[in-house]
Amino acid sequence: MANRETAEIQIAVKSAQIVAQNVEVTPNILLEEVRLEGGAMRVNCNALGVTDIDLGEVRIRATLSEPNLNQIVQANIPPDMPLKNLQFNLYTGKIKVTGNYVKLISIPVAIDAVILVKNGIDLYLDLTEVKAGMGLPSSVVEVIEGHINRALGHQIGEQIRQLPFPIYIEEIRCEPGRLTVIGRLRVQLNLSTKGDPA
Repeated sequence: MANRETAEIQIAVKSAQIVAQNVEVTPNILLEEVRLEGGAMRVNCNALGVTDIDLGEVRIRATLSEPNLNQIVQANIPPDMPLKNLQFNLYTGKIKVTGNYVKLISIPVAIDAVILVKNGIDLYLDLTEVKAGMGLPSSVVEVIEGHINRALGHQIGEQIRQLPFPIYIEEIRCEPGRLTVIGRLRVQLNLSTKGDPA
């Protein structure tokens, strides 16, 4: 017979929603709002407290403001990247990026792009238009696109991979002044101290 302190109690939740605001995911990523929604959640506990939590697969919807997106960009630009002073502006369905392409001289550039996700975790920009006071040849556009995606997409993807819970991004919606990330994640926490010395 289990003693009172170790007797397990299981709490099952059929459906739940959590709304959190100003969520700092990493030192460089601050989300204005995170909504989690799921079902078939389970919490095990005993007289000493909660031993483990299994939220199963949870739907996530996270909102990132334009100023916070620009902070992420500035924190992740490698010093050797030829694109400088990047500023991201969010519109319905697209991102406008402005900055300077610096090689021998500094050329102001304006880029229209769509943000996409590949394999549920890798973010990249698909450039639809690039201007530098005039139209640029496609070879130069490809070079600029490669720099942005290698520098920013890779850096942000690595930060997502280091999160404590695996996340799968299904869609990124671009709206005036904000990005909305829609996906799913699986949350399992073992808080048990079984086997630990007293």
